[in-house]
Amino acid sequence: YASSFVTSEVYAAMLDDSGHHWRWFRVVSRGGGGVGLDGATGIAVDDDLRLYVASFATDQVFRYNSVTGEYLDLFINDEHHHLDCPEGLLLLPDRLLVASFLNDRILSYDLGGRFLEILGQGWHLDGPQAMLSHPLTNSLFVSAYHRDEVVILDAKTGKKKGTLGKGHLSRPVGLAAAPDDQLLVSSHKSNEVLRFNASSGKLVDVFAAGHGLWAPTGIAMTTDLVLFVGTFMDGLRRYSYW
Repeated sequence: YASSFVTSEVYAAMLDDSGHHWRWFRVVSRGGGGVGLDGATGIAVDDDLRLYVASFATDQVFRYNSVTGEYLDLFINDEHHHLDCPEGLLLLPDRLLVASFLNDRILSYDLGGRFLEILGQGWHLDGPQAMLSHPLTNSLFVSAYHRDEVVILDAKTGKKKGTLGKGHLSRPVGLAAAPDDQLLVSSHKSNEVLRFNASSGKLVDVFAAGHGLWAPTGIAMTTDLVLFVGTFMDGLRRYSYW
């Protein structure tokens, strides 16, 4: 799945019968099917095939049928104004985490959409975008856009444990787990995808750069180790991990 911020649409891709070509089709139509979706950003799909979509401009999270695109419900309405321009969504077994871009917060909601807590907040999360769970170290990785680094939080307490990527990243956005305890991070301003050791935080190498890669945003790794990279103006690109 891929969200389109400008058109407020969500698309899905599937391999054709040959197994070599991807077919894209629109799941959520412009404006979220008339329910107020404005600036589609973070997305997540649960075990019941419900698609969660963050609405950047309205501080809401909507749910749709991920197969038909049918609108299901308004999952988060933010009556208490905890959110300010939601970006990344991270669906966990017992809760949904939402990165709130303008007020530098990571918010936690139960699976019924009820607010639980502010898991993390502060200047160190300046412009939080994507989130990724790292069970090996009981950590939560958060790309901090304006700080040019990935912030590492304790997954339970939300307290800052460290950072990675400072001096290498320029406006980080997307995060993806890779084999051998590695972490891929899209560097929006430098037009790169960098690879780090997730436990040590050390830079491994530049995974992708050049060949027209421009302003990478969200990234996602498939089970067959193909990395999808969303770009600001050039759609999606695919890279073989190996």
